[in-house]
Amino acid sequence: MIDLVGVWVRCRGMGVIGPKGRWRNNLIAKCARQGKPFDDYTVSPVVRQALLHWGYHLTERDANAYVKKKKLPSLPQPLGTLVDARHKPVKKQPFFNPNTMQRMANKKRG
Repeated sequence: MIDLVGVWVRCRGMGVIGPKGRWRNNLIAKCARQGKPFDDYTVSPVVRQALLHWGYHLTERDANAYVKKKKLPSLPQPLGTLVDARHKPVKKQPFFNPNTMQRMANKKRG
């Protein structure tokens, strides 16, 4: 007997995370249009969480392939964020004054 529920779930998953997946490509396009690297977790964390729910983690290879296919602005160099790093980038990020949104000098993080 064919497991129709299993087939349905796999088809639905491919619509989310596959090469033509709506949310995977949505996230890549947001990164490209905002000029941010694919591993910048500040870009659409809710969409990233939905992709993780389906067991997909965005890779540089997938992001660059989609950007090239759709002729979007190229992505900057990755931040080097580790997958399990609790979203702390390896490279230093500029601090912003929350009142003026002006960049502040990098201070040692505690």
